[in-house]
Amino acid sequence: MMAKAKDIPDLNYNASVQEGAQRVLLFRFDEMINLREAALDFSDIEGVHNMRVASRRLRSALADFASYFRRRELNSSRKKLKTLASALGEVRDADVAIQALDKLASRADADVAEGVGRLIDERKREREDARAKLVKAIDRDDCQNLRAEFVMSLEKAIAKRNSVQENDLRGAHTNGTSFHDAGRGLIEERYLQLRKLSASLFRPHDSEALHDMRIEAKRLRYTLELFAAAWNDSLLSFADEVSQMQTLLGELHDCDVWIDALGTRLKKQHARSERQPDNGLINRWQQNRNASIWLLQHFVRARTKNYQGALALWHEWEKLDFKNSLTTQLCQ
Repeated sequence: MMAKAKDIPDLNYNASVQEGAQRVLLFRFDEMINLREAALDFSDIEGVHNMRVASRRLRSALADFASYFRRRELNSSRKKLKTLASALGEVRDADVAIQALDKLASRADADVAEGVGRLIDERKREREDARAKLVKAIDRDDCQNLRAEFVMSLEKAIAKRNSVQENDLRGAHTNGTSFHDAGRGLIEERYLQLRKLSASLFRPHDSEALHDMRIEAKRLRYTLELFAAAWNDSLLSFADEVSQMQTLLGELHDCDVWIDALGTRLKKQHARSERQPDNGLINRWQQNRNASIWLLQHFVRARTKNYQGALALWHEWEKLDFKNSLTTQLCQ
């Protein structure tokens, strides 16, 4: 389930785009940091998930507003945020994998379940290592220092952008731009990029391109949600549609990761089988192989289902002229 972003109070859509962007970025940063303790409570895996999503929203907003401040001033903070997000991602990926394998093991025959159980144990060991890295990555003092650096760098980035704007053609368009108008442009730009990437739906085996489309769908959703209040929440229905696409492509990507990992695992198992394992290990080896094949079959079927769902949803958008509907709404 996707974590919901908090509404940003006192966000003035008629203010300048830089004023609005600064308010959004500082709020999103604090929203992320305030989830630190929940992320470290490993008894509830949703804590890591929520902080990870908050970090993604912050980084997506940074990308949205990059042209309205001097980007280089934030390079250090951006790198640290990426490192933090990666640490959260490693734990979350392990959590999701273990959860999925637990569910599948409950449906498998006993012989297959034994092999799946050993795979779960491997993932749990990997998660322990990832959790140890996360504890270091979101150390309280380091997070406080990062916030101070981020605030100072953001103020400097905006000030320097303003100081060179008159002689910088790339920044000239920001003069007099309201936060509301910037939102319209960002949403239109995000949708056009998503539409461009939609060609990947006609190449069902191009995993990388489909993953890129999923990332762009996520960014469009975040931008729609951010500016929804400026259009009396009428954009939320579009965000819900995009969320469906994001989910389908996300599930598809997860299947691709599993298919690749299981294929590699089976290849290694096959190589070991050529060496004739000891009699005492034959049963264990066979259980592991049966589990890998059973899981591979499952994820291939699941990938096909999610791909078909994403293709059907995009086709529905085209029939209903999603683009025109969104553009019409943005002009109101």
